[in-house]
Amino acid sequence: MEYLGFANDIAPHRLIGVIVSSDESFKEFEIEPSDINKVLLMTLDEMREYLCQEGLALIGRQNTNFRNAFKNKIPLAREPECKLKDILIMTNEDIQDGSFSFYLEKDLKKPGFPEIVDRLHIDRGYKKNNDNIEPANRKAFRVRKPHMMDVIIEQKLEQHNSENPGRKLLIVKKGSIRLLQEDLEPTQEYINAVEIALTQPDNQRRREALNRIGEEYGFFWSKDIRLGGQLCVNDEQATDLTDLENLKLFEHWQIIEHNELLSLFNLLPQELISRIKEVIGMKLLHNDILNIAVPRNCSCVIQHIHRPQGISTFNGVKIFTSVVVMNNVKPYRNVFGIRVDYQNNENPYVVIHRIGPARHPFKLSIPWIHSALNVKNCWLGTCVLNPDDNPGYAFGHSRNVIGYHFRNAGNINTQICGYQYNLQDDRISNTLRFRINCAIITQTPNFRVVGPTGQQWRYRPCRLTYILANSRTYTGNRWNLLPGAIFASINYTDTDFNDHSLFLNIHRKYPITKSLNSIREDLNASVSYVAV
Repeated sequence: MEYLGFANDIAPHRLIGVIVSSDESFKEFEIEPSDINKVLLMTLDEMREYLCQEGLALIGRQNTNFRNAFKNKIPLAREPECKLKDILIMTNEDIQDGSFSFYLEKDLKKPGFPEIVDRLHIDRGYKKNNDNIEPANRKAFRVRKPHMMDVIIEQKLEQHNSENPGRKLLIVKKGSIRLLQEDLEPTQEYINAVEIALTQPDNQRRREALNRIGEEYGFFWSKDIRLGGQLCVNDEQATDLTDLENLKLFEHWQIIEHNELLSLFNLLPQELISRIKEVIGMKLLHNDILNIAVPRNCSCVIQHIHRPQGISTFNGVKIFTSVVVMNNVKPYRNVFGIRVDYQNNENPYVVIHRIGPARHPFKLSIPWIHSALNVKNCWLGTCVLNPDDNPGYAFGHSRNVIGYHFRNAGNINTQICGYQYNLQDDRISNTLRFRINCAIITQTPNFRVVGPTGQQWRYRPCRLTYILANSRTYTGNRWNLLPGAIFASINYTDTDFNDHSLFLNIHRKYPITKSLNSIREDLNASVSYVAV
């Protein structure tokens, strides 16, 4: 074979690529004649991208390299320096018919990202069918640069009990794939389908149309995909060692686990995401209850909120909390202030301050929810402290209690009013910068906020009552609630109450609020609450 070197006068009429595998098999593909002049001047890294985009050769950078004329692999680091024309070889030396070839070398024992993505339909959205996760029929997104992405190699064995007595299920983990949002882009076909769905005349029909799109394109993608295989074993050996041996080759790998499922809507342009949020309304992603003990003589408790399985991130969503006093005591004896402190975007903590004498230990139930919210749609709120807003803040050490309330300001406006109080000396030496997570739930009878398991949120207002003379404590009317998560906030209907803040707790009998300064007896305020 004649090596053409760096010849500049090559004018192939035909250009053939040959992939030589480590088992000596080979596969040929041909470049479109109209593209020949374009690809001749491409660097090898550009050629790698071209082959993947055109679907001619799904070559991964972990297992496939270009060859030079001497059958030596060209390192990845040198690909930007070499052009395709530099490695061309005459296809047939005896017949100079203008046909040229270039060669690639593929190691079958190493995984190739583009090939795995294509074979296992990883570049599609997924939907749930009973307890199974299955790929959709149509593509909602594409991987931006599959030729530049890797499969994470791992070797791990897990043994689980099988449904068959005397046998166990062996899970062999060989690798994993990470698909970050920035690695993906939605297809124009998917974008067009969503835009058409949002043109339906009302939200109900828009939701139905979006669900139909989900059936076609999928509802989510998997950020973390585990690859390998499964087989049943007895106490002595595997039932079929061939299956175990086959897993040495990545072409036999299957998807064995999906983790960190994320909505496909996240891939859409921001304008479409905002319109979808208006249609969906409030989406409950997760709710849980933390049981916390407050010892006697303890004025502050800090509890980490662990990220639940199935939720990929705490970043970019809202956390709502409340305090439910579980003790069978008079509820106005002790009141607690609560907020969420962040060490960083992925590590939220519940910080609880006792307001009042610490004479008895208390048991508290702290419901919390993790939600993606439509802010335009009963007022709920939670104080949030972020380290980026408070440089030098010693996490969890501030004695500042933060309270807030919502205040009507005319017929259409509502304000959020905040207040800080230092439990030690009633003076604020270091003011904390805080935010209020807020959500609004309409009172219309047919309004529903539906989460993954179809919860219906029930909204009711509850009037506050001044119960004790010379006291700063108020309660709401009694409620008959089933055990569960209750979230509530105070709403002043007097427009001149912006200088006062009440701390709100929830008791099994009724809501209990406490003011840290003097408030007149004719307080005109209510508690709005939602039961999950």
